[in-house]
Amino acid sequence: MNPKKYLSFGSRDFAEDDMFTDWVLNQNPEMDQFWTQFLNDYPEKEAELEAARYLILNTQDALRQIQWAEGEQEAMHQ
Repeated sequence: MNPKKYLSFGSRDFAEDDMFTDWVLNQNPEMDQFWTQFLNDYPEKEAELEAARYLILNTQDALRQIQWAEGEQEAMHQ
């Protein structure tokens, strides 16, 4: 994992990055260490990381709500 790859990333880039998304949704010690160190080394990226994290979590929440609504509709039709 090369942290310098992320220096040019904005919040949308982070939100679309598989490694970052996986860390937000499925935190594990190895990824925690990587992203903690990344923020220690590049604190100017904190706002982009937080915005991307917010986007990912809200997207996941919206998808769950859509799935729930579709399930409710299906149950009502039965």
